Amino acid sequence: MTYHKRLACIYAAKAKCKVFFPDYHLAPDYPYPAAVEDVRSLYKYAADHAEELGIDADRIGLAGDSAGGTIAALVCNGYEKEKLIKPCLQMLVYPLTDADMGTQSMRKYTDTPFWDSTYMSLMWDIYFGDQNKGAFEDKTGCALKDDLKKEALPMHNALPSSIPDTYIETAEFDCLHDEGILYGQRLEKAGAKVEWNDTKGTFHGYDMALDTRIVINSVKKRLSFLRKHF
Repeated sequence: MTYHKRLACIYAAKAKCKVFFPDYHLAPDYPYPAAVEDVRSLYKYAADHAEELGIDADRIGLAGDSAGGTIAALVCNGYEKEKLIKPCLQMLVYPLTDADMGTQSMRKYTDTPFWDSTYMSLMWDIYFGDQNKGAFEDKTGCALKDDLKKEALPMHNALPSSIPDTYIETAEFDCLHDEGILYGQRLEKAGAKVEWNDTKGTFHGYDMALDTRIVINSVKKRLSFLRKHF
């Protein structure tokens, strides 16, 4: 069992909610927007079939870590445009929110465990595929077309008029640390209620070690946030 599935089971059992765990299409075979469309379709299906699934259509949230956090944020930001029921929450764990690669943490953490900024340019090229080929050739930052940037990156999305309550968790030694903080601040400035968990002594993917003290503490905070809405 992957640690993601173990966490999903913990959320379901401890927050007393049903968890839909999407096996979305992956790049490079299926570049953006395939994964986002998969998750949006699952969200719409859950809302449209709430009675059949035994859930409350007005209490459906979105959660994800890393690129999954990106997808969750994109679906949340686009719910009005797509005429979907408003999510009751979004839980974003060390999310990717931008591709400019200009933050201090992005410049600083070039060789940290599991994930670092050295991989980011390659990742974004793979994620977007041929639709924006060459945008990251110089490996120093983002040269995405403006329309794609506004569509595909949470930091550049048009925000909905009513933003779901948000939980943002960041890892200290993570190249994505600063963009997670900046995104949460952007949501707060737009009127959202944001709950923070800026973990210390941690790196990207640190919660794979589920039995450690820091992960147990973070999972408790995630569950507290979920229980408030479920």
